[in-house]
Amino acid sequence: MDNTTLKLDNAPLFTDFDNHISIEQNDRILFSAPFGTGKSTYLNEYFEDRSDSYFCFNLYPVNYSVSPNEDVFELIKFDLLLQLLANYKQEIDLQNQEFSNVLSFQALFIKEFKLTPLLLSLIGESGKVGKSAKILIDEVKKQYLQFKDSFNDEENFLESYLANIESKIGNVNEMDAYSSMITTLLTRVQLKNEKKQSVLIIDDLDRLDPEHIFRLFNIFSVNFGKDDILNKFGFKKIIFVCDIENIEGIYKHKYGVNVDFTGYIDKFYSSTPFQFDNKKIIKLRIEDILSNYLINGEIYFHEKKGVRYQEFVALKSLMMYFLEYKLINLRMILENKNIDIPVKTITYNSNQTYYYKFPLLVLFALLSRIVGGYRNLQEILVKILAREYTREISTDHKDPKLYMDNKRATDNLINLCLPFLIEYDVQGKIVNKANIEGQNNDAIFVQTFECYIHYKTEYNYDRDVEIFNVLKITESPSIDSKERTINPIELFDYAYKFCDSKNFIP
Repeated sequence: MDNTTLKLDNAPLFTDFDNHISIEQNDRILFSAPFGTGKSTYLNEYFEDRSDSYFCFNLYPVNYSVSPNEDVFELIKFDLLLQLLANYKQEIDLQNQEFSNVLSFQALFIKEFKLTPLLLSLIGESGKVGKSAKILIDEVKKQYLQFKDSFNDEENFLESYLANIESKIGNVNEMDAYSSMITTLLTRVQLKNEKKQSVLIIDDLDRLDPEHIFRLFNIFSVNFGKDDILNKFGFKKIIFVCDIENIEGIYKHKYGVNVDFTGYIDKFYSSTPFQFDNKKIIKLRIEDILSNYLINGEIYFHEKKGVRYQEFVALKSLMMYFLEYKLINLRMILENKNIDIPVKTITYNSNQTYYYKFPLLVLFALLSRIVGGYRNLQEILVKILAREYTREISTDHKDPKLYMDNKRATDNLINLCLPFLIEYDVQGKIVNKANIEGQNNDAIFVQTFECYIHYKTEYNYDRDVEIFNVLKITESPSIDSKERTINPIELFDYAYKFCDSKNFIP
């Protein structure tokens, strides 16, 4: 599956952000969601769709090659200046038209070669922002001087900024003359776009060094309390994009667990944080995504029947379960388009057989690839079971905390686990088999869960292995006795640990 061929439709979620951004005096917005959920894609699509109402500037400070704390704001100003010159040449209308063309061309040249975000292609050049910035600035000056030897007025001011930025690194004055120039140029653009509001988006804020995170929060709060300019540089809206839970964790790690994070953070946004949640969109498309997974080079879930469909239903339910609790994200799901299942043998019931014959082992392999390894999968299961889960769930199988979206999903997961709940002796006899007369089914007693699982088996020629189908889970040996329910995640974890103890896990 090529990620570019499957695109989530974010449009149904636009109304949610419309309602938030239109709140009166909601000028500073904290846009929060976990990493990898598609925040940037959503905002890009939203403002493209709402281009009649807004014009945007995007900053990606995580791509700057930043060293001292003071560097980051100088680079932000430089980045904004380049975006103004490259994208709003006509609106800015610099006084010296000849210079305007040249300087705008230089900014556009930088953008076209993907140098905006500012230092994206220079990160590898140096670990120091000053040196990286100097490389870029020297190149701009070198090209510019081929066209023009002298200039004046506003152009002279801008060239002075480009020429001296490297010497000013570490000496930031948040509203210096250069900031005033950006404010002036932005005002010109705003006047030419009277029906639109200017928006500054600061992306991936929580991926920065802690010093830079809180530096930027403070810098963009500098004008608070002033009636004439509500936001830095005069932007109508400033959007901080991050995961507020990450910011809180970083803050408490830096200042201590007993500090008042809420009292600190709420001064940086005008209303409540906007909690971006696209799980309902992912849920609508999860079948399309999984149906295109390649397993050992072939489309694996091409049929909605048989044992592979059992795996499909179980995988879908577990993925939605993990998404609900922010244990995986959209990026992880989309990136894993081609998964290899190991070709190895295991000893099951004293017989050598292939790993891939067991649907549960295939499911473990799929999930481990998606979450970044078997250890990560085990940690996810530990996190889930360490929360509020009990051994039993409601019999209607609709507990939203479990997210096993129906009884079929729960039963399918139990079916996949069943081969590893049966205990065999060295002769291959079932040790925990329930002695039941007059029933046309088998049953085992599972000590860990104190219940009887009644099941039937059928031979699957595709896998060359017996496939299990659960009939009922009861408190007593008789299938007619009181029904019990098992937490499917706890059962899944139990089966995983059993397989790991038998070296079935690669």
